[in-house]
Amino acid sequence: MNRKNISILISVFIMSFVISILSYILITQNLEVYNFYKKDMPEHITLYSKVKVNEVEKIKKLENVKLVGLRSEPKSLRCRKKLFTINRYDENYFSMQKNFLKIGELPKNKNELLVSEKTLKNFNLVLGDEIEVEKGERILKNKPIEATFSYNKNEIFKSTGSLSFKIVGVYDSKSNKNIQEVYSLIDNKLEMYPCIQVKNLLKTYETKAEIEKIVGDKNPVLENINLLRFFDITEKGFNILGFISSKLLVIVVLIIIFTFMMKNIFKIWGIYKIKEFSMYKSIGATNFQIYLLLFKEIFKISILPIILGEISGLFIILKIFNKLFSLQSKLLFMESRSIYINWISIIVINLIIFIILFISITFPTKIISKISILEGLKENIQTKSMKKTKHRDLFKELKKNNNKNIRAMFAIMITGLCLILLLICVNTIDVYNGERNINKRNFNLLLRYSTNENVYPKIFDDILKEFESENAMISIKKNYYVNTDKLNYSKEFNNIGYSKGFDGLFYYSEDSLVDGTLVGIDKDRFARISKNNSDVILVNLVQEDPKSFYSEASFIQYIDKNVDKVYIRALENLNEQEIKIDKKLTKFIDDQESINLYQVYLVTSIENFQKIIKESEKYFAKKGMEFPRMYYELEMKVDKDMLEEYSSSIEKIMENTVESGEKFIVKNQIRTDRLVSINVQGKYFIGLVIILSVILLNIANSYSSANLTFFNRSKEIGSLLSNGMYVEDLEKMFLLDNIKNIFKSIVMAILLTSIFFGLLLKTIPYMNLKKYMSIFPLRVSFAIICGVSLINYIIYYVAMKKVTSKNIVELVRE
Repeated sequence: MNRKNISILISVFIMSFVISILSYILITQNLEVYNFYKKDMPEHITLYSKVKVNEVEKIKKLENVKLVGLRSEPKSLRCRKKLFTINRYDENYFSMQKNFLKIGELPKNKNELLVSEKTLKNFNLVLGDEIEVEKGERILKNKPIEATFSYNKNEIFKSTGSLSFKIVGVYDSKSNKNIQEVYSLIDNKLEMYPCIQVKNLLKTYETKAEIEKIVGDKNPVLENINLLRFFDITEKGFNILGFISSKLLVIVVLIIIFTFMMKNIFKIWGIYKIKEFSMYKSIGATNFQIYLLLFKEIFKISILPIILGEISGLFIILKIFNKLFSLQSKLLFMESRSIYINWISIIVINLIIFIILFISITFPTKIISKISILEGLKENIQTKSMKKTKHRDLFKELKKNNNKNIRAMFAIMITGLCLILLLICVNTIDVYNGERNINKRNFNLLLRYSTNENVYPKIFDDILKEFESENAMISIKKNYYVNTDKLNYSKEFNNIGYSKGFDGLFYYSEDSLVDGTLVGIDKDRFARISKNNSDVILVNLVQEDPKSFYSEASFIQYIDKNVDKVYIRALENLNEQEIKIDKKLTKFIDDQESINLYQVYLVTSIENFQKIIKESEKYFAKKGMEFPRMYYELEMKVDKDMLEEYSSSIEKIMENTVESGEKFIVKNQIRTDRLVSINVQGKYFIGLVIILSVILLNIANSYSSANLTFFNRSKEIGSLLSNGMYVEDLEKMFLLDNIKNIFKSIVMAILLTSIFFGLLLKTIPYMNLKKYMSIFPLRVSFAIICGVSLINYIIYYVAMKKVTSKNIVELVRE
């Protein structure tokens, strides 16, 4: 192997490896999100209620409407004591389901059925089999429940007849739900839910307005909001800058960084080949022909490291990230996520690599084309950046020429150090944000339960009796806005006021509003602070310094002691609701959650909370709006050894308790800690890959630059030694200049990073620079800087020794 190609081989491998990992994750995740939104809602617009045939025909005639499909209400079926949900679509709606059919064909009549692979396996069925099913209703507590509602062991199935189906296909699904879905063709088109695909996604909101005129106000028109947000499309139009920054910025940054790194490698490689290319030019080769020759040769050298880099990157992703995603899915009880090989990502990765190679090769070609044939044949390289200058003082001339030759090496070093330091700075912000609001509470198990009509869940009392706990608390909360025009502040708060930069985060000066929260707590807890269940208590505290960490913050009185009422709004545009304050506390309630900055924190009993909420619901009803879902929370501190067992038992109890329309979530500290650990491991792994890659690229660039410098100056060094200069003195001069350049590079990198990141930190209002610096890993940064500097010094020393150890005659001949 030609030693002059080593730098290219290493650099291209690293480039391919890093781009494969980062781009593959970025592209795959974006594709996964896009496909999920398309699978969840294949149409761009749908309607809340069914419409008649004549209205569907009017919708089809709209200019931007591409396709209108129809779907029916999901119904319940039972087969061999197993429940199913049947969804009936027409041909158009089936055609909208991309990558839906796995094997077989779509139903062509109402008696043909699509089933999941799990159903096919569990029932020992094959395509073409006929099955008999019962149709009917699911009944829970004497009330019919929705077909899509999760299974409850207390429900019964009320059969209303039987149906016969032929299995014609299997759809793609990884769902582990107890009740599997099946699909067939609709049997009645008189009244259905229309599902609309548009021609131009940018005009979705215009089309929505046109449909609203057809169906009227009483039938809400729903757009695929998740898909529109994915493309940064709002009612105002397409936010192209937002789309580029969220989807393409990382790729653009990767191209810029690697182009900057690679162009220097290719430039040095091209200069080594200058004699060969000058010979081609002497026999009539054009600059374009030289470019093609250069590109062809670099591509031949690069093809193997590109393939190896991609394979290594994909192997790392498939082995490490699939494991992390698998653990994450298990902890969250989600459908298993996995990173899989997809050709779109591989094509994009290779396109990015090709763009980098294409741009990087253009630079050395321009340099080579400007070198005259005669100078090129002599290997006397006199480019703008490498042209030797003369000075009366020989040593100053040597120093100046040395610095000019080695400039690229230290430019790369500065860039590499800046990238590493910026990455460490970004990670420190992540750590800072994680620690800023830490509020340790004496609980390790959480059950969140959203009930119908927000009624108190009596099952909480049964759980508390059944499961032994050291500490427990039941609560429910609702966030509000508080009118600041009708609010008087304490003298302590008036002295400091609202801090600049927080407007729009925690208070809203233009609307004269501030965040507020109403919390309802259980009787036992509330009895500790008030004897009257109808009291509303203000926890009258606010952070004195908004930039301090919550656990270390000093708190002062917030609202004036004479204030006995606050005026709240559930939404900015809703009417105000008056809340009487019966008592003010200047200390926190036991096991209280964190109070956000400038938040008006109100506490009452759950019983009184429900009365206040009933009033709030009236304001929503007047506007024809649905009141938001709320969750009751049961927090417990249980024996750590019993935590997983209790969590599983409570989940089983809840599965057989929830009614149609209700939801619950069970979390415990062990799962939360594991999930945090997995996420941190993923971040650190990516960070480590980037840091190591930047260091290796820096080594490859330094190796090439140092060798080129001494290769280009070998005659000059030979002349100096032949005129009586000592090798030791010359080496000392070179090494001293190198140390000075390394020191300058470190200072420059730290200065550039500090200026850039300092300006960025100033835009974050809650950032305390002193606290940030106390978290910043100075030792790690110092170790990396020292490591990079030492490597650069060794590379320079070895390159120098290669030349200075040669015979004088040999040097002069070169």
